[in-house]
Amino acid sequence: MSAHPLRRLARWRIAQLLDLPSGGATSVGIGGRAAQAWLASIRRSVNRPPSDATFRVVSGGIEVVPAKPGRTIDLDAARSAIEKAMLSPTHRSAALATATSEPSRTTAAAEAMGITGIVGSYTTTYGGTPGRLHNVQLVADLIDGALVAPGARFSFNHTTGERNEAKGFEEAPVIINGELESGIGGGVCQVSTTVFNAAFEAGLSIEKRTNHALYISHYPLGRDATVNYPDIDLVFKNDTDKWLLIRTFVGAGSLTVNIYGTPQNRRVETETAPLTVDGKVPWKRIDDDTLFKGEKVVEQYGTPPRSTSVRRRVFAPDGKLMYDTTWHSYYVGEPTVVLIGTKPRPKKPAKPAPGDTTKPKPGTPAGADGTGGAEPPTSTSPTAGSG
Repeated sequence: MSAHPLRRLARWRIAQLLDLPSGGATSVGIGGRAAQAWLASIRRSVNRPPSDATFRVVSGGIEVVPAKPGRTIDLDAARSAIEKAMLSPTHRSAALATATSEPSRTTAAAEAMGITGIVGSYTTTYGGTPGRLHNVQLVADLIDGALVAPGARFSFNHTTGERNEAKGFEEAPVIINGELESGIGGGVCQVSTTVFNAAFEAGLSIEKRTNHALYISHYPLGRDATVNYPDIDLVFKNDTDKWLLIRTFVGAGSLTVNIYGTPQNRRVETETAPLTVDGKVPWKRIDDDTLFKGEKVVEQYGTPPRSTSVRRRVFAPDGKLMYDTTWHSYYVGEPTVVLIGTKPRPKKPAKPAPGDTTKPKPGTPAGADGTGGAEPPTSTSPTAGSG
């Protein structure tokens, strides 16, 4: 318990707080709406929740932000102390008794976590629709500040939860069943890919990683990482003896993921195989009733299925090999989309039979029956368009 000094109260203010006797009552005390509002203001000014120690990125590294204890006032005890002081002819002061509460993470505990520098870092560039840019920022915020205990695992899906409209995610281009379509959460894999590469460069143990169905050229070759809640996840293990902290920094067209902890000074060697073509370009037919039969138009040119692999070897500071892992990536082909005409062609007018010498009846004016006259009828046939 600790004492919190009261402010000085004028006589007119004391008068507002008193509940005077009425209806035969003889007691005097603090009461009424004015008193309740005043006590509530005291509670707001005194009460303070505990604040855990956190970490702040500074130039050249990271530092601990000290914890702050919480403080709580007992209003019933405060009311009794104030009433006693108001009614006493000699002791006209009262102190508010408060209780302190310790934060969950003290300053000493934060310092013992060993988060003193960068363990791994990676930056990717991106662009796209406003919805995609929004989703990148949103999911980056969800993983920013994530802590991973020694020996524990970081799960992308567990950390972010489901990416849906209720959380504010918007529609953007996304790969669904091997094709680029519009869906909720497009852009999330920009963040998962950047996290994967930060852990990759840190030399940490990566336990789950899945490549995209389609090859995406703006990601590092063979080092993309797709996620889909809840079945496709990105998971890496904190194989150090100190805590890890993940921080994200979203800029104009770039995303940086830093993993902080106790620097491990591991050496990472990488070998990337060339991107090879593994088959023919698939194609997809779409019937189009705006094109005539026999017409076809290429709406979109596709790409062949391709593959690559990345080998990573991680060495401890003493030169001992820690990990030798190869990630294989297989990308399906994007189909060439061809529109095939289904609209029937119009029939051409029948030509007159050879030797047809039909003449107008005697006495009929020229042109009256549609066959004679100076302007003989003409026939036209449609010309097929290009689509």
